[in-house]
Amino acid sequence: MSVCRGCGKQFVKNSNRQEFCSKACYVEHRRREYLRNFMRKTMLEYQTKIKQVLGNKCVVCQSQQLLVFHEVNGANHELNTKSRLYSYILSHLSDFVPMCRKHHLLLHQTALSIKSESELEQFITLLKKLA
Repeated sequence: MSVCRGCGKQFVKNSNRQEFCSKACYVEHRRREYLRNFMRKTMLEYQTKIKQVLGNKCVVCQSQQLLVFHEVNGANHELNTKSRLYSYILSHLSDFVPMCRKHHLLLHQTALSIKSESELEQFITLLKKLA
């Protein structure tokens, strides 16, 4: 008995090279693999475009590690996939600033009331003084 790479069910191989229990399982596995690779490539393209415009360093500490993009006006969105989030960022670039995850988390933990660009600039200046 062998385990199917697609669905994980046990099956009897017809040949030594058989990895899937059925043609349908093979096709579904390849479809999922294609989508996963396509989405990975698409996310990298979105990130590259955003970083070209906004910069690839945290506005507080200049770190290039683990960047996220903070929306200045703090609007909440029901964007349930990264592709929708990145396309939203691309269409509203002036509303975002790049931040490392550490400072982004600190921003949300300590200053949830920041709603304007000037308040964000004051907070970033304060963080730079503390760093």
